[in-house]
Amino acid sequence: MKPPNDKRPRRLSTRLLAAYTLLVLICVAFVGIPLHVLLRRDYVSRAAEVFGDEVDRLQPDLRRAAERGDRLALDLLCERLNMGFNGRVSILTRDGRVMGDSISARCAERASPECLAVIRTHRDKLIAGNLPVKDTVTVQVPLSLGGSAPATARLALPLAPVRMQLRDLRTLLLVCGVAAVVVALIMGVTTSRRIARPIERMTALAERIAEGDFDGSVVVDRPDEIGRLAEALDRMRRELRQNLDQISRERNQALAIVGSMADGVLAFDSGARVLFANDAAAELLNMRTPPASGVELKALPLRDELLSAVVRVRASGAAESLEFGRVEAGERVVRVTVSPVRAENDQSGERGVVLVLRDMTEARRTARMGRELVANASHELRTPLAIVASTAETLLDGSAGTDSARREFLEIIAHHAARMQRLVDETLQLSRLDGLAGAAEFEDVPVYELVAEAAEQVSSQARARGQRIELRVSDDLPPISCLPNFLVQALRNLLDNAVRYSPKGERILLSAGLTEDGSIEFRVRDSGPGVPPAEQKSILERFVRGRHGEKANPEGTGLGLAIVERVARLHGGSIRLANVPGGGACFVLSLPCDPGDDSEVTDASAG
Repeated sequence: MKPPNDKRPRRLSTRLLAAYTLLVLICVAFVGIPLHVLLRRDYVSRAAEVFGDEVDRLQPDLRRAAERGDRLALDLLCERLNMGFNGRVSILTRDGRVMGDSISARCAERASPECLAVIRTHRDKLIAGNLPVKDTVTVQVPLSLGGSAPATARLALPLAPVRMQLRDLRTLLLVCGVAAVVVALIMGVTTSRRIARPIERMTALAERIAEGDFDGSVVVDRPDEIGRLAEALDRMRRELRQNLDQISRERNQALAIVGSMADGVLAFDSGARVLFANDAAAELLNMRTPPASGVELKALPLRDELLSAVVRVRASGAAESLEFGRVEAGERVVRVTVSPVRAENDQSGERGVVLVLRDMTEARRTARMGRELVANASHELRTPLAIVASTAETLLDGSAGTDSARREFLEIIAHHAARMQRLVDETLQLSRLDGLAGAAEFEDVPVYELVAEAAEQVSSQARARGQRIELRVSDDLPPISCLPNFLVQALRNLLDNAVRYSPKGERILLSAGLTEDGSIEFRVRDSGPGVPPAEQKSILERFVRGRHGEKANPEGTGLGLAIVERVARLHGGSIRLANVPGGGACFVLSLPCDPGDDSEVTDASAG
């Protein structure tokens, strides 16, 4: 994260204004300095040109004076050469000897006759001590003085006049520069505001967009680049908002879909931290709540084999699958697919992983039940088939003897054939019930009709044992929405179970009443020995028969109560069992009057 900058940034308008001012000052400097140099050069060059012309004009006079050796005349000629320059003009030989000088002429003109000799005596020293004149520029012009040695006319041109002009020029430049700066400031303020304000507003809008605020906009009604930039920025804001809204909707939809999946989903990023976990994943991993985003992998209570699989997939990039839990031990069976996920632009080599967890308990239990069904059905069919086969062999070899004996053998065959037929029918009925989930068409049937029909189907068996079936049905019961044939079959199985395990001559009670929550309870109470607590949890499973009773009952199929439990689930109800104090058992089949859309309920309990 970038540390906050406490220094307040300068505004764009301030920087533009400073740039304008600096540009004006630089322009004034670029104009003033060359002008200063050119003015000085022009002054010197013009003076040199004029001085050269004057020397050429007076050169005959200078030659005659030099030939005569008239020093005073040379001095006066030097003064004439100096008249337009107000400097100092000297005539020098090659060896540096002064032949004439304008200063000497001035002194001679101002001196009295008696002082003239002294001045002439000391003029060489005076001239030598005043050469060159300070703050001057030297201009030299060669001379040809006839018989005399070649000489040079030298002008010591003072710079004071040009400096006065330069001072005036600097003053003018300063005034013009200040005026230019003021004008530049005024124009700069106007221009910078015109340029900077839209940019500052666009900058503020861009900062709000970066923070996730897409409500603002910038309107710049200008045809130039700034106006087009503002229009492009506003168009980008609108499109970015639409794209983010669409991404957010799709993300929420994806999270809702994944969150509502029956399969568990647990995703980790490349740093092995939780990205997402739904409720199903928490349930399948025995967690109270899904882990929060950002929790590290090593902090989760995962099984060792699952944790090792995740580590291997992150290292190798190859998907793996594993399964843990055993149905035989009463554990939940979970199948986990661990898949690698790597971003296209991620060059770190680290991988994220996604765990998809599926509850395979029911599938494994179904497969196990299928295997047990085949084994139990084979076991149940073995005994009657062996009896039928042995009885048939007895009849075939003529060992039966009398007609009564043959009849008895035929009755045995018929009885066990019926037993096998019943086993096959009930097995097929269980299969039909499993296939009806979610596709059954319910009918509204009076409760008394269902109860009476179930009792009628068992009445002959009860009369044979001297038992009586008593019906108690409330008069105010509403019709129940059900599958009549299957519900009658369930009640019949409960009554048949009660007849089998109740002593002869006892009473069996079948009642139906309305509960406080609006459900209808069917109660079948017998006078048998009851069901031991150890058997109550398994009594509703397939091929499980009670081991206690007036006598062993090996001829039962062990599927009757399993059919009852499946019918209860199909109607959105439940079946439970309780022993009655004083002897007997009471099976309670509780069904809603209208199962509606929730007819498939898997939580049916007994005991």
